[in-house]
This record gives sequence, structure tokens and C-alpha cells, in this order.
Amino acid sequence: MKNGRLVGRVACFSAMMLLACGAFSCSQDQGQNAGSQRQGGQPRQAANQDQGQPQAQAPNPPNAQRNLTPPQVQQAIGQPGGQQGQRPAGPPTGPEAKIDEDFKIREFSFLVPATHENLQIVFIMGANVLGGDFLSLQEALEAKALVIHETGNVNQLTLENVSDKNIFIQSGDIIRGGKQDRTCPNDLVILPHSGKIPLASFCVESGRWSGRKGNSPDKFDASNNMLLNNSQKIAARVNKGQSEVWREVEASQAKLEKAAGQSVKAAESPSSLELTMDNEKVKKSIDAYTEKLSKLPADKGNIVGFATVINGKIQTIDVYGSSALFAKLWPKLLKSASVEAFANVKKDEKFAAVIPDDVRKFMLDARAAKMHNRDTKVDAVNNEYYYESDKVHYLRSTASTQPAGPNATASETSQVMHDQYIAK
Repeated sequence: MKNGRLVGRVACFSAMMLLACGAFSCSQDQGQNAGSQRQGGQPRQAANQDQGQPQAQAPNPPNAQRNLTPPQVQQAIGQPGGQQGQRPAGPPTGPEAKIDEDFKIREFSFLVPATHENLQIVFIMGANVLGGDFLSLQEALEAKALVIHETGNVNQLTLENVSDKNIFIQSGDIIRGGKQDRTCPNDLVILPHSGKIPLASFCVESGRWSGRKGNSPDKFDASNNMLLNNSQKIAARVNKGQSEVWREVEASQAKLEKAAGQSVKAAESPSSLELTMDNEKVKKSIDAYTEKLSKLPADKGNIVGFATVINGKIQTIDVYGSSALFAKLWPKLLKSASVEAFANVKKDEKFAAVIPDDVRKFMLDARAAKMHNRDTKVDAVNNEYYYESDKVHYLRSTASTQPAGPNATASETSQVMHDQYIAK
């Protein structure tokens, strides 16, 4: 195994955040840029007592408005209209940050948290700003609509969408198979009949570099899990460091072993995060979390995202372009949050409950974030904008899911896919 591990290791925001908030509502811009060329580039109660179904804390938001970003805003955030690579330090944060009357904003409201043990989920309601239907990565692999090939390169695979539908790959998705399980560091929309294109990846299984029983060594055939915690997400999506990803996987396995009181590593591949998440003890330990929290409150409005709160602290906030996309991703998102909550159980401790206003304020902190001077272009279809404050990493992904006409601007074909806030 030592030799296998060594071989494995060797082989191996966005648009300006303009927010206008009421008591429990938050507003955010919805137009963004992406190209339309061929794809293929590189006083509170205790939080740890079960509560019933969440109750609405604010009225439902208005219907979605048109998904346009005015040219003056595009230039301000370093999009078309300015030279590529010239990006500002960040969005304005003072009174001068006036929202243009024609700049349609997205409003959010929040539900009272649903709670089990040390995990709170705060659902977020908002208007749909994303049109069209998307297959999740899990759906696409199960339907054989997507083929992901092993290349022998730890950090780059190839894939092909062989279907007539758009496919959404979420940052942090784990794909199972090949010579090592991998995770995808970026949000990506893969257009129909894409042809073979590169897929950036990080290994989450350092000790294997060969086929594994039940999985093809040449392809990846499942995606039932995703990265667990902020440290892993920051390592893969923000810092983009393979060694850091491996360290964080090992750290998570150690925490899970401590929580479970036994080994949770698979004999066939002890370094595999994927197999650790599918360990019977781990799965049994999170059953109560998922049974309690899995049902979306359908009668409370348009649910487009959620905040994850563990041990009384906001960990992440994920907001998607539509409620339909979020609903498809929710089971995998909840499983990941539940495993991380189990890994961090502190018996007999109580934690102050997070309230909706805490989530609103957390999102507002991104207003002070500065945009990092790194390339926003993931490939010809997808863009990622990264902002950072002293408290939060904020990343927005956009995609062009239809070709631009001869007179169309980028904003008219670009759609917001996913906003992710990661606490430091």
C-alpha cells in the first residue's frame, strides 16, 4: 500500500454584490458574463434540539425579472467592455454603491431553521433567475448521458456530454472510478453534444493508482458524494492545491473515526474519501439527520438554497439559479452536511441557535469582499468570480447555456448558476 500511495501521489465575485436588505430579506444582482464560443478551455434557544418544519420568516419574493446586466455594471466588474485581465479591487461598499433602476436585483428571504442535533439548515427563498432544465452530474452518469474518461493525469480528465440536455457539475462533486476517485473544483455547465473536453480535477484517494473492484479503471461511473467541509472546499476551489486536498481528506477521516469510535477506512482503499463516506457506520450515524431534514418545505415558497450551520456556526451558504436545480442537488448536499455534522458532534454540549438574520448578515459581509485578480474564465462557457473578505470566501459561477446572436451581449446569454459563501 505504501508503494501504491507513493505512486498515487506522484501520478497525481463574481459580479458586483449589490445587496439591499429588509428585516429578513436580502437582495443580490443576477446578471453575469460568460462567452458563447465552443466549450473546451481549461436570545436564542438551544440549537441542538429537534424542531419541527421550518416556518416562513418573510413574505415570498417577487417573480424573476429578466436576466440582464447593464453595460456600465459589466465594465465596473471587469467584464466585456474593458480589457481582459483588468479587474477592480472589489465592489463599492459605501453610499456610492447605488443600484441602477434598470439593474434588476434578486431578493431573498429566510426560513426559521430546521434542526437535528448539532446541524441546522436555514432554507433560503428567492426568485428563479436560471432558465432551462439541467441534469445533475449524478443523473447524467446514471443515464449514461455523460462519459468521463481517465487520462492518467491526476489533475485533468476528459468528458463528453452525449445527450441533448445541459449538464451541471457542482464544485466539490466526487466522481468514483478510474485509477483514483476525483473531485471537481469548479462549477461547470456542459453543453449538449459537447465533444470531448478537458475536466480539471483533484484526487481524493491518494493511495491507489489502478483499477478498483467494481469500477472501471478507464472511466468514472458514479457521483453520489461530495466534499465535506470548508477546509476541503477551500483546498480544492480556492487554493487549488492537490497536497492540501489530500491533507484535508486525511483530517476528515481521522475526525470521522473518532466520532464513530472505529475505523471508517475501506480495506480495498484506505485513503478513499468516497469509500469512507459510504462506510456502514457512517451511513447509519447520519440516517437520523437525513430523515429529519431531507423534506423540502414545498409550501413555504421558492427554495433556491440553504445555509449549513454546525455547532452553532454558519459554515457555508449555497444559493442556486433556480429551485428546480437546487431540488436535484439537495440530497447530496444534505448528505455531505450530515456527515460533517456527525464528524463534529460534541456530546452534551448546547449551542446558540442561528436565526435568519444571522444568515442575512453573513451574506452581507461579502459586500466588503475584494475581487481576486485571477482569470474568471473557466472555459468558453463557464466563468467563476472569486471575492474574499476577512470572514468569508465568496464565489459565483455563471454560464452561457445558449449561443449569442450577432447583436446579443454576453449578459443576455449568461445565467447565474451558483453562489457559494464559505466561512473562514
